[in-house]
Amino acid sequence: MGRKFLAAKENLVEALAKLAKERHLTLFSLVNESLEQILRAEGYKKSLREVLDEYEALTIAKETGCVIVMEECLYRLIEKYYREDGESISRVWYDQGSWYGRLLPSHFIAKDGFEALEKFMRTIFWGLSDLTISEIEDGLVLRCIGPRLPESYTNLLASFLEGFIHSLGYRTVNKDVSRGIIFLTFKVKTKT
Repeated sequence: MGRKFLAAKENLVEALAKLAKERHLTLFSLVNESLEQILRAEGYKKSLREVLDEYEALTIAKETGCVIVMEECLYRLIEKYYREDGESISRVWYDQGSWYGRLLPSHFIAKDGFEALEKFMRTIFWGLSDLTISEIEDGLVLRCIGPRLPESYTNLLASFLEGFIHSLGYRTVNKDVSRGIIFLTFKVKTKT
């Protein structure tokens, strides 16, 4: 097997050498393992950064009590309870959004609240085809599309998103929610 030499930043090589020593590996084996994993991620049409961002989101979700449930089972339960007490369950989703709005920015490395929300939502809420947060003058617009989402779930997800964005210092000025479609407009809260 032939070998080739790669150039790398000195501080990265030093950090890898230290890691290799801690793991009782050679630097050669650690670098080759790392390169193999980069190629493995690319096989899934993902960069290693994307894979790690998703892993980070799943780890946070697991540590904060999220569970994986089949969509059909979840939607049926939500539909039943939303019809019985939509206001109460909406409040729970809003409160959870608010809590995650305070938690996520501190857990995602080098991410602001909006970027943390996008990374988390894209990983955890699988039924979404689009989630976009656009900054506008003194506010932002949030668009969330999930073609498979029933109306009850869409409304609850909108409550979660409002709670999240409100925790970052914004207030809702426009809310347009229908089955599978959420458009929310926010403005920065004014200090009183």
